[in-house]
Amino acid sequence: MKEEDFEVIEESENWDIGPKMEYGYVINFDKEGYYENLVYHDSKGNFIEKYIPKRKGRKIYEELRYDENNEITRKILVTYSSNKKRKYKILKADGELLSKNISYVENKLVSRREIYVYDESFENDQLKFISEFTYDDNQNLIKYLQFTGKEETASYTYKYLEFDDQGNWTKRLEYNTQNDSSTPDKITIRTYEYY
Repeated sequence: MKEEDFEVIEESENWDIGPKMEYGYVINFDKEGYYENLVYHDSKGNFIEKYIPKRKGRKIYEELRYDENNEITRKILVTYSSNKKRKYKILKADGELLSKNISYVENKLVSRREIYVYDESFENDQLKFISEFTYDDNQNLIKYLQFTGKEETASYTYKYLEFDDQGNWTKRLEYNTQNDSSTPDKITIRTYEYY
């Protein structure tokens, strides 16, 4: 799957694709549907960063991040994982510990809440970060909220315009609701390659 973001142009009450935004990404999946890698690129298609997971069975136990020289820049080590909780450490390439983190997931059919606790200084100075996702009946994201502590730091809604023959969305509008605008901030285009 390839996902790219574009600026929005209004044309006779419709939204059209404008210039490509600064970056995009491609996610590759294996035949069983598991994420194999995530590659970020700029608007000209130049490589920025790559994420590659390592798995034991179906579970990711480590994720490596590579720069444009194919050098490891970060390691994410998963120390515990269940359907509701995940503990992990973020390390520099040389093994220096950057942070210890915990994410909690409250998952329902139409909503999911993730709570991330970042232990930045390791001296009881924790940052709590909450993401809330709301989905439609087809499991398409329709609302995203982000909080740091009790302060709302991001709020987006999504409108789906086009779908492929498999029922997967291919064109989506994103609205930043903190701007209180009826104009979308971007159009996202997805292309799929089926096996």
